[in-house]
Amino acid sequence: MNSSMSQFVTSEIRETEAAEPRARILSFEGRDLRDSLPWTSDETGAQEHYDLICVDNLVEKLRNGKARELLAVLFSGLNPGGRLLVGSTPESDEEDLAALSTALPAQEIGGQALFRDSSDDAVFLELYKRAA
Repeated sequence: MNSSMSQFVTSEIRETEAAEPRARILSFEGRDLRDSLPWTSDETGAQEHYDLICVDNLVEKLRNGKARELLAVLFSGLNPGGRLLVGSTPESDEEDLAALSTALPAQEIGGQALFRDSSDDAVFLELYKRAA
């Protein structure tokens, strides 16, 4: 993970906490996601959901074809109105990153954006879960 991506995600986490002090936030920055789904029952209860979930380099880490599956699991872990922020390196194919959401139920997506950070050091896919 590059430092620009980390700084951007840290800033997003702080802004979320400032806007909603009780926000539930889960970050997988720097974690190896190749061998398993991102969380186990030890980390979260079966009923836990989050307001913000961050993960870096999902496409690069999961070239084995499980990136869409993992994105669906992460998205299902959001509260209504929650946000999933997926960071990637600037060399990433933006189309690959944007295509990750094609397996999600369209009726559950409240918004989607693909953008680069201000220093052009990272690209992000941002998904919002439709509010109830």
